[in-house]
Amino acid sequence: MTLDLRNLVLTLVALAMAGAAFLLPAIYTVGNWIAPPPPAAVSAPIPPIVRAAIWARAGGAGTPRVEPLTSWSAFRFVICMGVADALSASRADAHARQEHCVEDHPGILMAEQISRLHLTATKVIGTPRYPFSQVATAVRLTRERDVDSLLDILAATSAFGSKQWRGVNEASTAFFGKDAGGLTAAEAALLSVQIPDPAALDPWCHPDRARPERDEVLAKMKKNGALDKDSFESAVNAPLGVVAGHCGSR
Repeated sequence: MTLDLRNLVLTLVALAMAGAAFLLPAIYTVGNWIAPPPPAAVSAPIPPIVRAAIWARAGGAGTPRVEPLTSWSAFRFVICMGVADALSASRADAHARQEHCVEDHPGILMAEQISRLHLTATKVIGTPRYPFSQVATAVRLTRERDVDSLLDILAATSAFGSKQWRGVNEASTAFFGKDAGGLTAAEAALLSVQIPDPAALDPWCHPDRARPERDEVLAKMKKNGALDKDSFESAVNAPLGVVAGHCGSR
């Protein structure tokens, strides 16, 4: 009997989809019983330029939006990332291919980050209920919150820098000596690159790493329509602009 590889692959994909269709709802149901309430909405909205920077950093394309986390969307994301990796000749090539996967699911990725931050703060991470709680919290966030709310929560609850400043307002005061409402596009982009790895791109510790990452976010903001050509050129030519500080913990 001749093995039909195409039919075999289609069968395996169908089985994986069927498994995912049952697995995610089951995990979500259990997680809803044992997870703490999801994080509350931010009372003071984050400045639009900060939202635009975080959206660009998350890989979002065009107008910010959030797609509900379902078995199908999760499956599509995993398959897209896997195929991109398999077809790539190098890590740089894989990263470029996977950007297209991320552009379809930035809201889901933000919900996952918020879920992890929230469950760390509520001391659920590291316990047996963490995997269930993480899925349940992420699903609820994508279903119950709009994209602006997710951007606000991520901005307000993320840590920044090696000193782990809490939220963009505290980080803005520490790095730039002003409230987040006065941030420029370049400054907002510099803060956004520290999500989700604040110490690695702390501009006091690693300015040589932080600047190109900042400029990449600015380029994505321009592509998304958040910056016009003149604003982009002004921002990308701006210095880091951080106040005097030192690397390390508080």
